[in-house]
Amino acid sequence: SWSSALESATTVLVRLFRDRPLPHPMSHGDFIRWNLLPGPFAFDWEWAGPRLPWHDAFHFLWMPLFGRRHPISMASLWQVWFSVEGTGIRSGQPPVSDDRAYAVAYLAAQFAFYASSSAKAGETISTNRFLQRIHRALTQATSDLESTSQTEAPPYS
Repeated sequence: SWSSALESATTVLVRLFRDRPLPHPMSHGDFIRWNLLPGPFAFDWEWAGPRLPWHDAFHFLWMPLFGRRHPISMASLWQVWFSVEGTGIRSGQPPVSDDRAYAVAYLAAQFAFYASSSAKAGETISTNRFLQRIHRALTQATSDLESTSQTEAPPYS
């Protein structure tokens, strides 16, 4: 269910970040192609505020994919993360623990926001494909983070 996906994500994130300070740089909050002018100059700042690292990068690269009609997997999302026009955010490197944790946090925040908005509109996850795609990515990302956090050293170690 949608609530269990958020609960699982929260449990994993709390365990990973419990004993260290969480970075929270400023973020645009809705950094996406249609909120940019040439330059680039971002506008539409009403969602700006402190968030975990990479929030705007995840949003810019991944959010448009959730609106498409093809299935989304974490593998395809990470592929975009590493190969943006051949440059990639972390070209040639696997996602590190913190990247995975920040991805889970980003997906959980997006899922909670859109689930709440959809519920207010009378929609459910079973009738909203956009929400289903985010839910599937959140579930996969949480599972991936859970399995890698048990085999890798903790982030920042």
